[in-house]
Amino acid sequence: MSIDTIDVRQARLRFSENTFAFTTTEELKDHRDVIAQSRAVRALEFALSIQDRRFNLFVAGASGTGRSSIVTELAKRFVDHNTLPPDWCYVHNFDTPNRPLALSLKAGNGRILAEQVDVLIQDLKREIPKLITSSDFRRRHEKLIDNAFDHRRTRIDALNERALEHNVRVVDTSETLKLVPLMEDGSLMEEEALEKLDDEKKRRIEDIERLMRDELLDYIESNRRLQEEIDVSLKALEEEVLHELLAPRMKSISEIVGESEGITRYLTSVENDVVKHFRDFLTEDRPTIPSLPNPRSSMVRYKVNVLIDSSLDPNPVITESNPTYYNLIGRAERRLSFGALETNHMLIRTGALLKSSGGILIVNAEELLTAPFAYQGLKRCLREARCTIEDPDELLSSGSVESLRPEPIPIEVKLIMIGTLDDYMLLSHHDEQFLRLIKVRADFESSTDLNDELALQFAHFVGHQARINNLLHFTPSGVAALIEHSSRLSGRQDRLSLRFSPITDFLIEANYWAKKDEASFVDRTHVKRAEQERRYRGGLMQEHLLNSYRRKSLLIDVEGREVGQVNGLAVLGMDHLSYGMPMRITAKTFAGSSGVVSIERESDLSGQIHSKAVLTLTGYLGGMYAQEQALSLAASISFEQNYSIIDGDSASLAEVIAIISSISNVPVYQHFAITGSMNQHGEVQPVGGLNEKIEGFFDVCSVSGLTGKQAVIIPALNRADLNLEDRVLKAMKKKKFHVYSVTHIDDAIRLLTGRTPGIRKKNGSFPTRSVHGKAAAHLASMNAKEEKN
Repeated sequence: MSIDTIDVRQARLRFSENTFAFTTTEELKDHRDVIAQSRAVRALEFALSIQDRRFNLFVAGASGTGRSSIVTELAKRFVDHNTLPPDWCYVHNFDTPNRPLALSLKAGNGRILAEQVDVLIQDLKREIPKLITSSDFRRRHEKLIDNAFDHRRTRIDALNERALEHNVRVVDTSETLKLVPLMEDGSLMEEEALEKLDDEKKRRIEDIERLMRDELLDYIESNRRLQEEIDVSLKALEEEVLHELLAPRMKSISEIVGESEGITRYLTSVENDVVKHFRDFLTEDRPTIPSLPNPRSSMVRYKVNVLIDSSLDPNPVITESNPTYYNLIGRAERRLSFGALETNHMLIRTGALLKSSGGILIVNAEELLTAPFAYQGLKRCLREARCTIEDPDELLSSGSVESLRPEPIPIEVKLIMIGTLDDYMLLSHHDEQFLRLIKVRADFESSTDLNDELALQFAHFVGHQARINNLLHFTPSGVAALIEHSSRLSGRQDRLSLRFSPITDFLIEANYWAKKDEASFVDRTHVKRAEQERRYRGGLMQEHLLNSYRRKSLLIDVEGREVGQVNGLAVLGMDHLSYGMPMRITAKTFAGSSGVVSIERESDLSGQIHSKAVLTLTGYLGGMYAQEQALSLAASISFEQNYSIIDGDSASLAEVIAIISSISNVPVYQHFAITGSMNQHGEVQPVGGLNEKIEGFFDVCSVSGLTGKQAVIIPALNRADLNLEDRVLKAMKKKKFHVYSVTHIDDAIRLLTGRTPGIRKKNGSFPTRSVHGKAAAHLASMNAKEEKN
């Protein structure tokens, strides 16, 4: 156990500008290596180098550490530059229109195929009408028809020769065959004369019809077959001349884009469909109501949708900043047409997953997890090694929807997820497939040990940022001040923050104040000015709090002595600024057996860690005062004037001392504030937010007036975390304010009460006049009363 007074030289890092040999950072070359992230870089290089699609990567670390920029830079270095991924296109499926087909082509040939097909269709709109109206086609067409008519005429002549034997003639009307009697001169009998025939002659005609019925029916059937033959012959003629027109063009396209089974099959389907629907090319274009063309009856069915053109972006490294399901996987868009939603293969849009095929896809874990369906869709595609574009909420959509189910496209993607360690733990614990998907984790440090070599690398970084952001360069004193600022951000004097994004923002602020001073370079004074101005800009709430302390609407004592009352310290924060807030912690003890009751916990204002701390201090009290007898104690502790959630265990030391003060009736000096966690053995443990807590109590003391007695007690293990602001250091140097460190609760009791805490004797008792002795005696008295009752 020990009590140490913190010297002003120990209360802040003072980095010497003499460490540097340069005059300004303008002399320094850009530092290309990643600063102090060797472990993360090695993990990145391993994951990016290994040729296995299952070895995807999770990058864990705090934001601002350069995770994204470092990952992107390394990914571009390690992407395979020797192999170009193929182009991918979607084309109309002429057999199953709602299942568009995927075509794979050599890089750059997808665009060429689309252009060639567009040119082909435009040419066919001119060539097919010319072909159908050409003299050669008309001659061949008429010849087929003339041959059919000759055959028909021969048959009707033979039939009439048979009919003349009965003095009738066969008349072929548009509807049927009729037997018409002949006049004496051989002409056909008129209809009027037919009506005047007597019944006998009419019966004779009917007898002739019955006699020739089979021949008439045979003639009718032969005519039907002849018409079918004519239709088949005409169609065959059309197909023959159209195939003669199309075949060389299809062969030319195939040779240009590269022959393959898929290309051949597609071009054959296009050729057959053009032949089948060649009349679509005979009608002139007419203006219509704007709507989406139907692929079954429009030229859109021949167009090629180029999803991926690898010649434009070979070996892609894609960062998807908004990883929604559609942005990752893709979608088939729909358009409204006459009250119904319609779609076709030309409205299929690709996502980042397919764009990054053959390369690397980078996504933010938090954004991915908060986007509906996105994580599950991404997992499925990576597991199956193919991208299936489908609508996850298709059943929820309204209107008449023609659904497309495009053919899946194979993918070969390396995935990098960027997030925090909490994101990684959440996924690994709640998704059993996650660790099958992610084989490597790269951990980015948020701070690192400070040394001269690292300081020089930091100076190179400052110079680089000055160049790329068009800032004034920094002098050695300016860099030294920045290192001190970075050290405070890291939370320890012997470490440097690796969160370079907020540091870069701070460089820009310091540059602003240097330019306001019309300085040529940024030095220590401008860095300090930037700190002051930042604190002032964000200090409105802190100012309101200080005014509340000044008006006594927030109660706090910085002088005198009180029983059961200790000044604790909390940290409040907003944006990138945080500040300390002293809080009065009070304890009341009385006879009973309910133990320690936290008013915050009972009123649901206590977090889990604070609730645990209350149980820990109960264990400490039992160990100290209930070795020979039961701990008959009822105690309540409270953070006065607190109306928000209290969490953490940094006030447990103050809470225990408040209870011991109340039990022993020994007052506590109010010019002290204390922060620190403790275990059941009374050992003081380190806490966070140390500098803000000290500065917060200092500001409150300054409002009331510094007496030279006010001080903050901190854990000894936190001494290396001290990086106090200049206003506090000046007061410490003048002995107007103090900081003490302790290793055990008894050290804190000695400071706060001015009394000996007391060491347990061999018989288990404490010295009578010691703090523990008074507490033990009072507890024994309460226990006796409890037993008597």
